[in-house]
Amino acid sequence: MKEQAEKVSELIANDYEKAKRIALGDETPPADLLPESVFIGVENKALEDNDIDLIRQLALSSRVSEATAMGQRIRALAERDPDSMMRYLNDLTKSREEALKRKTGKSAKQAVKDETAKIKKEVSNSYDWGAFIKSIEC
Repeated sequence: MKEQAEKVSELIANDYEKAKRIALGDETPPADLLPESVFIGVENKALEDNDIDLIRQLALSSRVSEATAMGQRIRALAERDPDSMMRYLNDLTKSREEALKRKTGKSAKQAVKDETAKIKKEVSNSYDWGAFIKSIEC
């Protein structure tokens, strides 16, 4: 979240109008920014500047209703069975990924990528497919 706050502060300092459009839901934020982070940053600045008109616009913006819906969705997920199979599978996957990282120093994604490259290299080096095709030509 610290990184988000820094990026929002930079956006507000460099292009406050764009930040306001994002906060109000009129523009899509850059890929590395959450719209909710921009909303909070703009809201804080509006409060700091006593910009009542902007505070009113923010209160009525689509971001507020989106946040309410997201809160409801998160709350619905909290109602899940704490002993569900999905939770155990998720915990198992995370613990295996952590063990792999401790053992190899690589993330699971990087380990899979490296192993795939290693297998592809072995397969391509172990057999001369061109010679095989020539041997079966009529």
